[in-house]
Amino acid sequence: MPRDAAQLAAQLAEATEVGFRNRLLARGQAQSMIRRNGDLPQGAQNFGTYLDQDLLEYGYSLMSTALRILEIHTTAPGTADDAADDLVDTSQTIVPSDGSDESIADQIATSRNAFLQASYALEAATRNADPNTSEIAFHRLIAGAASHMAGYAARAFSLVEASRVSGRLSPMELTLADLVMRDLDGIEERTLRLRSSPELSDDALTAALSRADDHGEDADNGEERDAPTDAGPAFAPDQDSEVLDGLGPITLLLSEHYLSSVSAAMFAIAFGRTALLAASITDLRLGEEACNDIAAPGPWWVFRLTRHMLADIDETSIRANLPSDPPGDDDTDDADAESGESDEGDA
Repeated sequence: MPRDAAQLAAQLAEATEVGFRNRLLARGQAQSMIRRNGDLPQGAQNFGTYLDQDLLEYGYSLMSTALRILEIHTTAPGTADDAADDLVDTSQTIVPSDGSDESIADQIATSRNAFLQASYALEAATRNADPNTSEIAFHRLIAGAASHMAGYAARAFSLVEASRVSGRLSPMELTLADLVMRDLDGIEERTLRLRSSPELSDDALTAALSRADDHGEDADNGEERDAPTDAGPAFAPDQDSEVLDGLGPITLLLSEHYLSSVSAAMFAIAFGRTALLAASITDLRLGEEACNDIAAPGPWWVFRLTRHMLADIDETSIRANLPSDPPGDDDTDDADAESGESDEGDA
């Protein structure tokens, strides 16, 4: 049965109620406040072995549904995210709603609140958690992006900055952090450094892909060997995120495609090139599809959220908000008209 934006908004409203799932969010926040380095104090309440995982699933589900609502109201009918449907709920087809402007505003407001609740959930799952958990930086980055989507810039800044200084973010994730914080100066430099890196030469990529194939064959024979993985959202805790030789070949290719698309979009926004911006958004959608094909949820989220970040940057840019007509033209015209009438009267 098809679902429209009104139904999705009703589901979000229910999922963000205080008592949802036995007060899941409240329990998660309580646990995060009293634990230290992932351990609860002696005699503390048992919040549940899988509470952190439940919070992560809850947060990402809220974000996915909220993004669907935004995309329904910002795209033409029938162009909602097919790639998004593959990684989340594929049991239903989404159709745009024919609601009034007031109902659409209510649906968007519901989605904004869901982004905020998702940010709370992701933060609770990572706050005071085991510092050796490599995914913490990624989840806090996404929590910051969710806060940004909800309109809470200060909260987004705090969460994203904590992830940036951790040294655990990939070049793609660092770029998303830069977009959230509007720190745009380093994006072009990072893109040039990545695209000119020897790790992205044809020979280096071919050798890396061959090693990955050899690793797969050895695994079939019962042997274990170290090899980079591309499916995880974060990387080794001791990895310098600006050093590329620790990334797998697929992640390198995705990173190059992502950074090139973002750089082109920033140029398009700066100089008002609408067609180039549209092409960049299309390239980001292709990146989403590629991440979906190889089951890489971390990069997939980065690609998807970046599309919305770029749209927001475009809408709030100086070029988009400067009036096309210089101020005072209307006053001058009115003054000229009054002067003309006065002259006619004197004659």
